Order: sequence, then C-alpha cells, then structure tokens
Amino acid sequence: MDIKRMASDLRDRASGWISALLSGPEYRSSSLRAKLALCVTIFLLALGVRLLCWEDRHVEIETDSSLLTILGNSYKQDVRAMRDRGGLFSLERPVDTDASLVLHPPGYAMLVAASGADKDETSDNRLRWLQILVDAIAAVLVLLTAAELFPLTVATISAALVALSPHLAYYSLYLSPESLAVLPILISVYLIVRSRARPSLAVAVLAGAMLGASCWLRANGLFLAVALAGAIFLSFEAGRRARFVAALTIATILVISPITIRNWIVYGRFIPISLGAGITLIEGIGDYDKEKRFNMPVTDADVARMDAEWFGEPEYERNLWSPKGIERDHVRFNRAFDVIRSNPGWFLWVMLRRAGFMLCYNDSSIPQGWPQLTRRVPCISAEVPFTHSLAALDQMELVWSNSEISRLSGGEIVSHQPVVTPLPTVDTAVLRGGDDWWRVGFASDTIGVEKNRDYVLRIKFSLKDGDAMAVVTGREVSKALGAENLASADLRERKARKSRQKRALRSTIVDRDEMTTSTAAFASIPFASGEHSEIRLALGNRNPLPSFDLERVDLFQAGPTPQLWTKYPRYLLRFVQRVLYVTPRMLPLVLFGIVLLFLARRGKTLAIILAVPVYYLIFQSVLHTEYRYIIGIHYFLFQTAAVAMYCFAGIIARGARLVAMR
Repeated sequence: MDIKRMASDLRDRASGWISALLSGPEYRSSSLRAKLALCVTIFLLALGVRLLCWEDRHVEIETDSSLLTILGNSYKQDVRAMRDRGGLFSLERPVDTDASLVLHPPGYAMLVAASGADKDETSDNRLRWLQILVDAIAAVLVLLTAAELFPLTVATISAALVALSPHLAYYSLYLSPESLAVLPILISVYLIVRSRARPSLAVAVLAGAMLGASCWLRANGLFLAVALAGAIFLSFEAGRRARFVAALTIATILVISPITIRNWIVYGRFIPISLGAGITLIEGIGDYDKEKRFNMPVTDADVARMDAEWFGEPEYERNLWSPKGIERDHVRFNRAFDVIRSNPGWFLWVMLRRAGFMLCYNDSSIPQGWPQLTRRVPCISAEVPFTHSLAALDQMELVWSNSEISRLSGGEIVSHQPVVTPLPTVDTAVLRGGDDWWRVGFASDTIGVEKNRDYVLRIKFSLKDGDAMAVVTGREVSKALGAENLASADLRERKARKSRQKRALRSTIVDRDEMTTSTAAFASIPFASGEHSEIRLALGNRNPLPSFDLERVDLFQAGPTPQLWTKYPRYLLRFVQRVLYVTPRMLPLVLFGIVLLFLARRGKTLAIILAVPVYYLIFQSVLHTEYRYIIGIHYFLFQTAAVAMYCFAGIIARGARLVAMR
C-alpha cells in the first residue's frame, strides 16, 4: 500500500508540475506587435528553407528528371480532358465509359489551368511559388493554433519544427496537391480550437467548408469530419457541441456535393469525389506481399496487365481507366477485399507496418523498395548548388575539351573490378564494368577550374549495354559535385531523336540532320565548383555490366555561382535537419510529448491535436501509401514534439537552479 501511495503521490506531483509548466504565458497577453513579428519570422523562416530546397533541386526540375515535375503531367491531362469536354461541370457522358475524369478531385487541375501550366511548362514555377507560399502560411497557422493550447514558447517551437522540416519543404515542390490540401485542414482545426469556449455555428460552417475545400484538392480527407467530430465531443463542453458538429458536417458535405452530383449525372454512379480505391487497395497489398502469395500487382503497369487477364480483354492493358474504368476498379476492390477477408491477421499486420512507416523520418535503416523510400528526402545542401539555366548551354564558354584523349584515359583505376581500356583510335574510350551495384571504377586526371563558378560537363557517348554513372568529383573521388545516369540520358536522347524524326517526316522538306541514324547521346552534368580548383571525371558501373563508347568530353563555364552568402545559413540548416529530423530522435520526442500531455491531464488538448494524425494512421494504412499522402499529420505531431522539448528544457533549468541553490 505504501508503494502504491508513493507512486500515486509521485504521479500527482509530476502531473501538477507538468501542468503548471504548460500553462505559461498566454498568447493573448502578448502585444499585437510581438504577435505580428513572430508570425512574420516563422513565415520568412519557412519560406527561406523551401526556397533553398528549390535551389538544390533546380536541375532536377529544369530537366524534368524526377517526380518533382513528372507527377504534374497527369493533372495537366485532366485539364485538357475537361477542356475537350467543355469544362469542369460538363454533363456530356464519356466515350467507352472513360473514367479518367474522376481519377482525381478537380481542385488541383483547376489551379493548373489557372496558372497556364498545362500549356506552358515554364508556368510550373507559378504553381511551385503558390505551394511554397501556402506551406509557409501553414507554419504560421501551426503557431496560431498551438498558441491557443500551450505557452507561446511551445507554439514557437512547433512552428519552427514545421518551418525547418526537410520533408515538408521537399514535398511542397511536387506538382501535386498534397501540401496545398493541408492548409484548409489547419484552418479548420484552428477555428475549432478558437471555438472551444464559445462554440459558434458560423465558425462551425466555415470549419466544415475548409474540410470540404481540402477534399477538392485531395480525397484522403473525405471522412476527416468524423474524426474531428469525435475530438469536438471529447473537448467541448456539453450543450452546443452537437449543433456545432452537425453544422460542421453539413457544411463539409455541401462543399463536396457539386463534385458528387456531377459524377452521378455523368456516370450514373455514386462517386463522392474520385475513383481509385480499388487500385490503391490492390497495390497496397502487393507492396507488402513480397512472397507473391496473393498475386497482386505493385505498379500501374502490373494492374493494367492483370486487368487484361481478369477480364479477358487485351485492350485493357493499354489504359487503366478506359474502357469501363469504373467497373474495372470495382473488380479490383472486390479482389483485394477477398484477400483481406481471407487473411485478416496478415492485413492487420500490414496496417500496423504502414502506420509505423508514416511515423518515420530520415534515417539510414530505411529498407529498399517502394514506397518505403519515399520517407527519405534530401536535406539542404551545405554547398551552394548550380543555379544557372541549362537551356543556355550553347551560349556558355567552352573552357576545356578532350581533344587530348590521353588526359581522360590516362586516369587511375579506383577499384579493381571495373576497367577502362583505351581503344587504338585517339577519340574513344570504353568502360566495361564489374559486378557491384555501383562503384567508381575509373577517374580521369585532374582538370583545372576556377573556384565558386558554375560549370557544365557534357559527355558524348554511345551506350552499348548495361548501365553506368558519370560523376564529377573534386580532386578526391569521394567528393561528388554532380552526377548523371548514362542510361537515363541515353533514353532521353532516343525519345528526343524519335520526336525530331517524326517532325522531319511530317515536313515537306526533310532535314538530313533530323533523319540521322547516329546512336550517340549527350549527358550534361551541371555542378558548382565551390572551393575546388581541380575536378575529375569518374565513371562507375551498375548491374548489368556496362559497355559504352566515350567519344567526347567538353567543359563549359556558365559564370560565377550566385548567392554565395547562403552557404552560411545552409550549414546551420543542414546541421539541424540531419540531427533532428531522423526517426531515432524525432519519434521519441513525439511520443514523449503525448505521454507528458497525458500526465498533465490535458486529454481535451490531445483529442484535438491527435484527431488528424489518428485519422490518417487508420484510414490511410488500409491503402497504398506514399509519404507525400500523409505529410499533413506532421504539422500536428510536431506540436507534441515541441511539448517534449519544452518540458525537457524546463527539467534541465530546474535542475540547474537546484544545483545553484545548493
């Protein structure tokens, strides 16, 4: 009994101390000028981090070589389809029951159309500017929301964690609606928090409208109103909470209803927002069925192939959503549900693993494969990257060329397996590789460059077979300044060559240069020299064994590297991102924050903060999930991490005071 009494007394004392610590100075007591200054600071910090991230990814974006840009193509197709049909709310029935019109909610396609990105690819940057501005505003919303629940210091830490997050910064650059869809949710939660003491039907309607607006961008939040309704019942006083929940739910439904009505009239089916539950369910099963027990597809191409097998219609392999796209997705859903019904224990384990995946950050233990790799994003580069436009390559100054091939082929063998053999002719070298996944096999002699300059190394080659990597390094091969996959460059060159040949055939005058049968390709490697005065070209191999002719190497100078002053904040930001935003550090902070709030008897606060994360952890764990789908949960989890950091700082401060007193 004494032990129980002591434990209870200790728990009560800890609870009282944490509760007192978390009931510090109120946000409302601060002056308007202080509030505004804090909001502007958080906004500028978030905007600066996202702009630096954009600068780091400049080459990927300009060359359309990553998902940062490629994902936007499907939304551009949505815009063209809507325009061909006469607008968003055209009631014309599609030919062959083509379901591509309901593949995505229409909101992001409307933004694409408004920005002109479907007609002019240079307008993609308008969308990115909008997205990073919205994401910076989202950090301010986190500050305002947390300030209603915690001391201002906790709110500031919460907003700073959002502003500095490499994941949130990176995914705000995607040409997809995930980061935009978070802001309406944050506004809705902020309005709910503000209404705890005096619930207002007008505020409830606005909060519900924001949830509906989020669904116009991304359908994941379709049932989020239910989760927030539960939080409202747990955190609001009895009386007007039922009316508040009813108003919020009705407003959400009314905002979504135009999409639902359009879908009903056009397709004669009840499709609340968009299609795709079937394909995401079967691909989600395929992601975790490594033994292939259920024979479920993993990629969209696998889905199309299996559609052709299941229906006995070879034409289905050409398009996932036409013909009979809705019927096909229903069959996919039913087949996936049969697997779940037959293997409930296995699927529950899959859901738990997906939920764990959503709660992870950067770390070195990430398993290989898709979609697990999507939770690992690059931190801000410590060095200022190449920022000139590659479109002006022909106007850049040629500062070095491999007219003396001996300079290139006279390099050193870095590893023993890959070998570089000079051919009898003086203008070609051949790389034949070993068996490793990718290893630097050959490095050229050093090439002199000026410090703090932007350069482009252009390689002319003919790929025979396999794959290889060309890397620009410093004098030490371990320091990579830029790289290009030669197989990817060769594929881009082939596509461009086919396009040129088609244009030449359509022309009345055939240009012989356009009809050339040359197999040579070019790979351009942009890089910033930084503090390096010498560089080297390194060649590496991947399986299968690579073999290619290296015909020419040219080095162009684009000019001085701009914005060199950013290297100083870059070092600091990179240090914070690499130290803090890793699973072994951030996840314990999140969990400790939840425990501390529970000990402080702040259950109502927890109900509001965790409503959105719990909803996504349950709902999204059923389906195929990439990290960008669930980034919205971290705007709330960072608030619990801030609570843990604040309380730990309070414990340290109290311990220091006790030591000083003694």
